Amino acid sequence: MNPLRRSDAGILALAGRSGAAEIFAERGLPLPGGERNPKESRGLPIPEQTFRRRLAQYASAVSPAEDLISFLGAGFGPCFVPASLAGAMEAAAIAARRDPRAWGGRYAAHLASLTGMKEVLPAVLTAQEAASTLVRLIAEARPGRKEVILAGTLPLTFDKPLRRSLERFGFRYRTLGWEDGVVSLTELLARFSSDPASVAAVLVASPNALGCVEPMSEVGQIVHQQGALFVALADPLSLALLRTPGEVAANVCCGSLHSLGLSRRGMGDPWFFSVGEHQRDHLESLASAQTGGGAMGEVVAFLEGLGGEGLASLAGLRLRHARFLHSALSQIAGFQPAFPASVPFFDEFVFRTPLPAEEIVAELEEQGIGAGLPVRLPDFGTAKGNGLLLSVTERRTLREMEYFLKALKQIRDRNAGRILGADL
Repeated sequence: MNPLRRSDAGILALAGRSGAAEIFAERGLPLPGGERNPKESRGLPIPEQTFRRRLAQYASAVSPAEDLISFLGAGFGPCFVPASLAGAMEAAAIAARRDPRAWGGRYAAHLASLTGMKEVLPAVLTAQEAASTLVRLIAEARPGRKEVILAGTLPLTFDKPLRRSLERFGFRYRTLGWEDGVVSLTELLARFSSDPASVAAVLVASPNALGCVEPMSEVGQIVHQQGALFVALADPLSLALLRTPGEVAANVCCGSLHSLGLSRRGMGDPWFFSVGEHQRDHLESLASAQTGGGAMGEVVAFLEGLGGEGLASLAGLRLRHARFLHSALSQIAGFQPAFPASVPFFDEFVFRTPLPAEEIVAELEEQGIGAGLPVRLPDFGTAKGNGLLLSVTERRTLREMEYFLKALKQIRDRNAGRILGADL
């Protein structure tokens, strides 16, 4: 089973909890609303002053994410917006909400240049809207083909809405396995060999949900040889350094705009949508309305404020920080890279841990550190499948990374006997 795919109900299981009550019990707190009479349909189940005290108690027991030294992966890493740009982005957001058409052209031109694609939808979409738009385009561009192949490492925020949209349009979908953090080209070829005429599209993210950079050129060649659409999901900031979707001949490209200074406030995870030369007509038929005018303005102000060199410098800073932390973690006994050195990464990566990753995350949260996201990996020798997905953005300083590394060493040393016993 793919360790990255799970239902909402499976999130608690992933964290090693049987239910929400267990999480609160660990902190010595009652479950919120636990005293509610199920027959009551309205009103507070306890006095208001008691309820307010309890809320304050919960808040003091949980570290706000923005206060943590965060190394959270899966695209949730904190981004930095220079003070010099913050005012310009706010003003641009106001202006773009008033006149989205005027700003849509600038937004589309910048993202077309960044992605190497011919056309960009002048809108900022939610993940659900991006998924629905993508599936509609696939249905129009490849009529009669009813199967879609999904890489097993698509972003978590996109995976569920994409599957719902595929089912709504009557598509079958298969999940493509991965080896050493990237898609299996052998398995992809085997999928096409069985019934190539049924496959409408193949979706691959790079960097993917494990942080690895996929062999997009090789994937694209295989997909195009079979007449299917090649859909690339990309982090736009990474494209300042990596090969663009246009350079690897992707037919469609979409991705989260979070790394370009946009928060997830209001509309959730903001996405862009772009197409290549031969899908222009399909994009026009889908662009019935412009949305997210304010967000378009923020993206324009961010990109124009940084410029090409500034964007490349920002991406380079993330890459250098990530490489530093990756190298330093490798020096701590028991912590090992999950994938070979030959598999490149951008600003996220996965490490095998000598202790359950959930324990490390819980302990370091009390020290003000968001230590990453636990992931389930196949059994790698003594690692027992423990994995920690980490992200290093421009917000992290060298001192913060050294503090994080020191805390990990302390956890490792305190549990040396337990780790040694597991190794034996």
